[in-house]
Amino acid sequence: MRTDAVISLDIRRRDRESDVALVHRVLDEVLGWARDFLAADDDAGWLSLSQRFEACRTALAEGAPSAELEALAATCLAEGHALIKQLQQLRAQRVEDSFAVVEALRDVMSTMGAEMTSMHSTISQSTERFEAIGQLSDPRQMKLRLMAEVLTLKQVAAKRRKAWEETAAALSQRIATLERDLSEVKGEASTDSLTGVANRRGFDATISKWLGRPNQGFVLALLDVDDFKKVNDQFGHAVGDEVLKYVARCLSQSFRADDMVARLGGDEFAVLASGLTVRQAEARLAAVLQRVSTGGSDETDRLPCVPTLSCGLSECSAGDTPASLYERADSAQYTAKRQGKNRVVAKEARLLRDLAKR
Repeated sequence: MRTDAVISLDIRRRDRESDVALVHRVLDEVLGWARDFLAADDDAGWLSLSQRFEACRTALAEGAPSAELEALAATCLAEGHALIKQLQQLRAQRVEDSFAVVEALRDVMSTMGAEMTSMHSTISQSTERFEAIGQLSDPRQMKLRLMAEVLTLKQVAAKRRKAWEETAAALSQRIATLERDLSEVKGEASTDSLTGVANRRGFDATISKWLGRPNQGFVLALLDVDDFKKVNDQFGHAVGDEVLKYVARCLSQSFRADDMVARLGGDEFAVLASGLTVRQAEARLAAVLQRVSTGGSDETDRLPCVPTLSCGLSECSAGDTPASLYERADSAQYTAKRQGKNRVVAKEARLLRDLAKR
């Protein structure tokens, strides 16, 4: 009877496999939304997290074992929490610094107002006493009163000057503290949280600044880790992170403090180096690639694989923009990949006749 009722109502027990497929579709959509949302931000930290979401999505689609999915999810959550915490700290610091600036300005205005009021009162009283002196008929008494009044004014002026110098010194100290705090916040906002080198935001600001300097040439190198996806797939994202840190360390140690090493996102790095011709930079970067691929025993023993890099190099020329300079370096890097990877390819600077065609 119960069976007949179930059949008559056309109720079926849902297949467990269809439930799993439904959950997979929902997760795939959610992970896709998260990836697209994070990728819209140009900060290298968010872009890296976006790529981790995409890795989770790929593993889910390929039916990866539960343990692998759990490890990928745990990495995503940990990195996401760290980035959110960093963002909250930066915002809180900005609010705190803004309030400190307002408070410092309020103190200055209050101090100046009090000093002006006090000085006005002192001058008014002194004016009244000068008027009284002017009514005296005895020259000797007038002289004594004038000398006493001048002495009083000198004492008041010295006192006011000392008070203002103390106020100015305290204000200068507060401003210096604020500048230091703001500089630290700015540095955190332009630094890649994983590798410690500059991030995409810092790179964009620097390349625009360098292009605005007259008669100061520089080169741009774009580098990425060869077959980095295979590293993540074979050894896991924790090893992938260690590879990125190792590459960033090798690059930073191979260039001057005045140059810039940046992680643009994922496994892509950039170097801005001034005072080098394209040939000099090509030789320098070839040595860097050699160092990365061989390393030292203390640097690479803890890595299960030693990475290699492909590098594209371009030299700043007249009329360049960040986009045109990046485009040439990117094209050169593509050529390096096509020619076998683990090499440097330079793209010559554009000639004036090439600029006229644009």
